Amino acid sequence: YEKGGIMNSSYPFTLSEMARIEYESAMVEERYSAGRRDYGTGDLLTHAEVHALAEVGGEPGITVLALAARTCRTKGAMSQLLAKLTAKGLLERKACGKNVALFLTPHGLAVTQAHSEYDLRELKKALHLLETQFSVQELASFYRVLQAKTELMRGQLSP
Repeated sequence: YEKGGIMNSSYPFTLSEMARIEYESAMVEERYSAGRRDYGTGDLLTHAEVHALAEVGGEPGITVLALAARTCRTKGAMSQLLAKLTAKGLLERKACGKNVALFLTPHGLAVTQAHSEYDLRELKKALHLLETQFSVQELASFYRVLQAKTELMRGQLSP
């Protein structure tokens, strides 16, 4: 460890342990995100699918390219995901000049609302359990660090 530099001896983990913890966290999150689940409407959707719907619900008329950029996906990957959502009757595409504007169907809106309620319920449960091990200040610090790490990683992604 370097004193006064990037690392110091007050960390409770070695760099190797930190790297392992980050890797394990990413692998668990990746597996969780890939799984299909019912958010309360009977539809089985992946994390990526339901969050794409949420983004469209938050900005009706968003284009495929803008949605892909916002969710850190390629245009091709996003187009495939949107085709599935359209086939499930959750999303509508409308031509808008050279672009395609995206809108939720009424069923897509219901899924998005159910997902939002699901996320809040699950977050409350998780925070309740975590508060038995960590202070509110420690949890707030975790979210600040997570936010900063996300921005750092976003900056390292290819455009």
